[in-house]
Amino acid sequence: MKKLFLTVLFVLTAGVLFAGAGDKIWEFATDDHVFSTPCIVDGKVYFGSRDGYLYCISLQRNKLIWSYLSDGDIMASPAYWDGKIYFASDDYNIYCIDAKTGKKVWDYTTGNTFFASPVIYDGKLYIGSRDGYMYCLDAKTGKKVWTFLTDGGITATVFPLDGKIYFASEDMYVYCLNAKDGKQVWKSKTGGEMISTPCVANGKLYIGNYNGTLYCLDIKNGKRKWDYDAKDSIFSSPIVADGKVYFGSWDANFYCLDAEDGEYIWSFETEDNIETSPILFGGNVYFGSLDSYVYCVSIDSGKLVWKYKTGEGFANNPCIYQDKLLIGGWDGYLHCIRIGGFAKTPVYPVISGMYHLGGKK
Repeated sequence: MKKLFLTVLFVLTAGVLFAGAGDKIWEFATDDHVFSTPCIVDGKVYFGSRDGYLYCISLQRNKLIWSYLSDGDIMASPAYWDGKIYFASDDYNIYCIDAKTGKKVWDYTTGNTFFASPVIYDGKLYIGSRDGYMYCLDAKTGKKVWTFLTDGGITATVFPLDGKIYFASEDMYVYCLNAKDGKQVWKSKTGGEMISTPCVANGKLYIGNYNGTLYCLDIKNGKRKWDYDAKDSIFSSPIVADGKVYFGSWDANFYCLDAEDGEYIWSFETEDNIETSPILFGGNVYFGSLDSYVYCVSIDSGKLVWKYKTGEGFANNPCIYQDKLLIGGWDGYLHCIRIGGFAKTPVYPVISGMYHLGGKK
């Protein structure tokens, strides 16, 4: 019996240790959809679920360390700063939680639900709500610093850079505000509502809208430099690297364009909508689709490297750390997949507030 037990244990352990790229390492079950992009700090993974819980689990052993129950769905991604975890819930509240104990430090009540994720920048927390307000809070105390009202719900995460914040509203405008006082620098109207988080790189801002257009704007004044029409809505938040911009569309295609002039380079077709935001690592781009697959595609050729099937429905926004890709799904699981490389620091999509911290503490 002991020999049989050791044999079974060896087989199970070997299956994890020698998993190839695109193979499952582990999965962690919640009681509802997992839209939240995980946040990884000191060997712990923090993420939310539509079951209302924020979870803290072990990265290596996927064991629960603690959980915190809010009174609403958690769609947004958490951010870590100064020993605290920050997240927003559909109970209208923004929460600050002690990362070690899972105990609440403070909360702040807004006027509606959230899809945008919190961003910590120069000791302030920035987040937009579906009540139309952009909120700036003191990250240590939770006290309001300023608010800015738009004419539509804000579902896009803020992109901070050089003392300014950039974001979009469902009123069809892209906004640039001074981060310190919330004063408007400029706003630029697009041709449709926006849920996509902007990406700013090399003096340009890239963002997609419901009408299926990707816009490139000058960050100095918000003027349009070029646009590209996909065949359906763009909810995916673009990412820019090495002169190229990458994003997905509801037309089931994942696109690579020239970031300077918007010229088409390649596209990769999946079997359903792509709403999720991509990440880049090791010469590949990683993203999820409504067809329930996680895709790894070469950024040079646009060809499939590997794909991994989650349960039914969306595979959501991924992140990468060490040899692992973590991604939530409509199946209620957080999936951990082998990537075939090793990231020394976490890699996050633009939609996560951790993108702007670069995985730093």
